Amino acid sequence: MIPSVKKFYKLSWVQHLIFWAVSFYFIGSYFSISNVIGPIDIIYSGCFHISIAVLVYINLRILIPRLLTRKSVFLYIILSIITVALALLTHELTFELLIPALPWEYYLVSFTDPWVLITIFSCYLVLSSLIKLSKSWFKLQQLEALQKDMELRSLKLQVNPHFLLNSLNSIYGLSLTGTKEVPEYIIKLSNILKHILYETKKEHIPLSEEITYIEDYIALQKIRLPKETDVRFITEGKADHLYIAPMLIIPFIENAFKHGAGGEGDRDYAHFKLTLAGDRLQFISRNNQGSSNEIKDSEYSGIGLENIRKRLEFLYPGKHDLKITSNAYEFTAQLDLALK
Repeated sequence: MIPSVKKFYKLSWVQHLIFWAVSFYFIGSYFSISNVIGPIDIIYSGCFHISIAVLVYINLRILIPRLLTRKSVFLYIILSIITVALALLTHELTFELLIPALPWEYYLVSFTDPWVLITIFSCYLVLSSLIKLSKSWFKLQQLEALQKDMELRSLKLQVNPHFLLNSLNSIYGLSLTGTKEVPEYIIKLSNILKHILYETKKEHIPLSEEITYIEDYIALQKIRLPKETDVRFITEGKADHLYIAPMLIIPFIENAFKHGAGGEGDRDYAHFKLTLAGDRLQFISRNNQGSSNEIKDSEYSGIGLENIRKRLEFLYPGKHDLKITSNAYEFTAQLDLALK
């Protein structure tokens, strides 16, 4: 299945549409008076689904989020029984009051035994719960796998020679020249390693700490770059009382230094801008493409572009927008994120 089709089937409204289409066919076939589903069967199925829809969406929107996911199982069972009773009442009102009041030629009555109705409604209640919980379980498993992958890849920074050794060599070179900033750079490197070791294990950290980590990382990267390299990190707005998932922004910055401002050209640049407005965050990263104009997703620095997309999807569903553009000269990444 091609990626665009997979993405289409992941849309919530598409999944709901498929569920109700199958349900319509099932109910229409179950109550059909002949082997062929006719217009009257479709109309009857639609009326029958009014009570089913009430039951399913009360379960999905209210009971499961507020009770079952909080382990209030006993209260969930009690309210589920009440919800089934409410579905029975809705069914009776639909066929006894609503349908007779409609100006059409069809005469529809509910001829289903109450115990059959209770069985059908109970099956829909259980089915909707299983679908909801299974989706949540799979998302949790994938998120945990991504989190572990992020921690492992982040910890590799300690033994991976690229960043750590470059930073140590740069600091050592500065120490030989008697540069006064050497202790400051050592502290920055220490803070970075501390951040990677401990902060990546948390679900959310203060945004101010993540910004400090980014500033330290950029400062260490700049040591080894030629003075002509144009590196900028601009922040606008206040990060007070805002939290973010750790290591969410740094991959874009890693990528800029890996594929762009790597110190090989006299026109290398890496521009970063982080803007905060209320609980909205916008981060823009721009860098030249360096000597390699093609960047594959698998080569994307840090936790990988695909993992970034997945982490955003799981951690900030419906609250983010990530745009990646690339040409022969420049790579741009723009992330818009609602932190609350």
